[in-house]
Amino acid sequence: MANATNLSLFGYPEMPAEEQGAHANALLGLLFEKEILYQPSYTKLVDDEYAGFWLSWFVNHCRYGESIELQDDEILNMFGFSQSRWNNIRRLLKNAGFLKSSRKKGITSYSLNEKYFSDEAGKIVTTAPLIPVDRISAAAMLAKGLSMTDVLVFSIIRQHLSVRDLQNEETGDYSTWQLHDADQRSRMPEWTEDTILKSIHRLYKAKLLEVVLDSNNEMIRYRINYDEYGNLTYQYVHDGV
Repeated sequence: MANATNLSLFGYPEMPAEEQGAHANALLGLLFEKEILYQPSYTKLVDDEYAGFWLSWFVNHCRYGESIELQDDEILNMFGFSQSRWNNIRRLLKNAGFLKSSRKKGITSYSLNEKYFSDEAGKIVTTAPLIPVDRISAAAMLAKGLSMTDVLVFSIIRQHLSVRDLQNEETGDYSTWQLHDADQRSRMPEWTEDTILKSIHRLYKAKLLEVVLDSNNEMIRYRINYDEYGNLTYQYVHDGV
């Protein structure tokens, strides 16, 4: 996976030294960015995973009583959304009364309708755990054509396997194998089994997962292709920075 995480400036030899330094600082900032804690309850507010994902990020970054200036191009690049997808997210959240916006001198500012949002979010009951999602990887996957469900299913698999691999001191281009058993499915309570299997199939076609049939248990097992995962993220970062 060394080539997947190599953020050397030599990838851009045509850059002047000052631009190379700025580029390196931008890449380092992305590397140390905290993951988004996706809140399944936010999705239930508007019945849309994309809106729930963006809201999970926004609530954590917009301080109480304040607003954030965000341009459409910036949002599309940050999250891998298409323009139509972002338009739909914004419409859903504004129509639901959770998101407020104002425009001044060509700049749009967004803020949360805090009390109403807090009251409505408090009514949602869910046992689904929070899901740590790497924003850059998610953007790369969405830009590649995968769905938000695919991103979330992959994030759950990655979270579980990365902890196991760290404990076992596993290194290399692939994670350890994971059997798709009842214990694993219990980590994905938000979706039907059919939805989960379709996501796993799309992740397999995208080469992010290797999937095989375990004949002994008569169920599938899979592992993460860290090399392909790293390459996908690396390419998105270098195209977008």
